[in-house]
Amino acid sequence: MFPFDDDPRTACIVCSHVLNKEESITYISHDEDGMWQFLCDKEHSMDDARIVSLEEVYALDPSICLVVVFLIKRNNVKNPLM
Repeated sequence: MFPFDDDPRTACIVCSHVLNKEESITYISHDEDGMWQFLCDKEHSMDDARIVSLEEVYALDPSICLVVVFLIKRNNVKNPLM
């Protein structure tokens, strides 16, 4: 069962570092317009942005299902989401 109220096909912005499994998700944003962002701690340019489905991001890191606020930042993947 998919743990989000949003459709699994919801478009999300993910940095290439996360998508390529080079870095962990440390920043999560769910904007008022419904767009999700999943980023790491590195500096990002537009060239780093990728559009994938929420389902794809969930497959990369199932811990994102704990998100219940509009903005989350964690120091590293070992720390709990706050």
